[in-house]
Amino acid sequence: MVGIYKKALDPDQATREFFAELFEANLISSALLPARKAGLNQIFPALLSSKDSLEETFPFAPVMPLSAAVQLSKITRFADPEHTVAVLLRPCESRAAVELVKLRQISLDNVLLITRDCPGTVEPETFEEKASDTLPGFSDFTEDQIRPVCRMCEHPTAPVADINIGTFGAEGGIILEAKTDKGIEILKHIKLEAELEDTSARDAALKSEKDKRTAYADKHLAELQKEVAGIDNLIRLYDHRLNCHNCRSMCPVCYCNECF
Repeated sequence: MVGIYKKALDPDQATREFFAELFEANLISSALLPARKAGLNQIFPALLSSKDSLEETFPFAPVMPLSAAVQLSKITRFADPEHTVAVLLRPCESRAAVELVKLRQISLDNVLLITRDCPGTVEPETFEEKASDTLPGFSDFTEDQIRPVCRMCEHPTAPVADINIGTFGAEGGIILEAKTDKGIEILKHIKLEAELEDTSARDAALKSEKDKRTAYADKHLAELQKEVAGIDNLIRLYDHRLNCHNCRSMCPVCYCNECF
């Protein structure tokens, strides 16, 4: 099932409305969404228990200080939620969640997995520099400000989800696509403006985005291979590392308590 939702609204507003409907219909009891940290120009995953706090959320925030997959692990690792929790993930976060499910660090019982298209993210410092009373969106940044790892990611949309929120190929609002039986049952309760029978515009937009990212990746990975070729170049690359273990701490699929 694929449909157009809230065509007159921007993706953030439309997504808030979608989650509000989920709460109103008692389809979920809580939701994990990116939200503005009180008093700061920072975005972090927040667990909401009602639709009243949705105005503080920023579903399409172009910044990711940490992976929401890690937060989902903390919520579900030791016990399944008593009631349905909806979690909004980027494509990379959904892939991390799949790996954590395999490692028994996430349980998807009573979890509604909602993903959304991702045009990329900027560094947190870049986001905060531009933020004011109104937080910046993706269109407020130039392509050169997008993190290189995002520009070369070949997955602008998530392969695994109950429901995906699409923006590529949308002429307004968002495209809701149910990818599982659970997702289909949920969308039966949502007021779609129209079912989308022809997805050729979306398919073309996704292909164009993937082709652009693949070209960027091919170019920069070729440059990287030259930079790390040979033991001397590898030593030069790593000799300024501080052994701080931040990479381990930030890795969304590293969960062990003892690494040494």
